[in-house]
Amino acid sequence: MSVINKNAHDIEIKVPWGYIAAKIWGEESLPIVLTVHGRMDNAGAFDNLIPLLPDKFRYVCIDLPGHGKSSHFPPHLPLHTLNFLLVYRIMSKYFDEKSFILLGHSYGAQLGILFSRMYPHLVEKFIMIEGIHAYPIKADDYIIHMLKIFQDHFSVHNKLATGKQPKYKYEEAFNKVKCNRDNGPPISDKATEVLLKRGLRKVAKGNDYTTKLFTPVLNELKKRDNFKYFEVEGYHDVHNVHPERVAPFIQEFLTSKGKLEPELDNFDSGKSLLVNCSIS
Repeated sequence: MSVINKNAHDIEIKVPWGYIAAKIWGEESLPIVLTVHGRMDNAGAFDNLIPLLPDKFRYVCIDLPGHGKSSHFPPHLPLHTLNFLLVYRIMSKYFDEKSFILLGHSYGAQLGILFSRMYPHLVEKFIMIEGIHAYPIKADDYIIHMLKIFQDHFSVHNKLATGKQPKYKYEEAFNKVKCNRDNGPPISDKATEVLLKRGLRKVAKGNDYTTKLFTPVLNELKKRDNFKYFEVEGYHDVHNVHPERVAPFIQEFLTSKGKLEPELDNFDSGKSLLVNCSIS
C-alpha cells in the first residue's frame, strides 16, 4: 500500500484565546483525518506513524491548547475536558467538512468519544489508540478529589502570576519527556525527539520546556459487529515508539467502507477501532 509523502506543513487557526497549531500531512483535496494527541504530548507524537498510513487522506494533527505550538487557555480558566472538547468543534467548522475521521491517542481518544456522541453526524469513523482508561473515584472521595483539583489550579495560577516560565537545558527536558509518562515505561529516544522538536522553544538563556480497562466495557464493545479491537505488544505510547505495530490495523480500517451513522441513541450503528497494548 502506498504511504503518505513525508513532507508536512504547519498552520495556525485563530481562536478567541489565541490560536490552535496544526501539522498537516497530505493534499488539501483529500478526506480529513483529525488526529489528536494525549495529555502532555503534541502533534509530533504522530510523526513516526503518519508516514506509514495510506496517502488517500489528509492528516490534520493538532496541538491541544497549552501543548506544542498552540496558545494556552486564559490563565484564569480552570482546565476542563469540555474546554478541550470545544477545539474539536472549532476544527470541524474551520475545515467545513460534512464529516471526517477521528484518530486519537489516550486523552485525545477520550475527547473523541465525547465528541462523537455529541456530533455523531460529523464523525465518519473513529480510531482510538489506548483510549479507554479508568480513573474511578468513589462517591465518598469526590469532595477530596475536587479539593485537590482546586488546590492544583491555584498552585499553577500562582506560578503563572510571577510571569516566569520554567527553563531547562535540552538534556533535562529530554529526560523529563522521555521518562515522565502518565502510563507505561520511558519511551524511546526517537519518540522523545519528535515531541521535543515541536514542544521546545529556544530562549535567550536556555530552553523553555512547553510539553511535557474497563474489562466489562471492552467485553461489551467486542460483541458489536461495528467495532474492531486489536492488541499489540507494547506500552501506552506504542503508536510513537513502534508505529509499525499499529499502522497495519489503521490502514485497513481507514480504507474500509464502514462509517458512523448519526443516531444519538444507538451507538451500535457506528464503526470504530480500538488498538490497545498488551505487555509481554
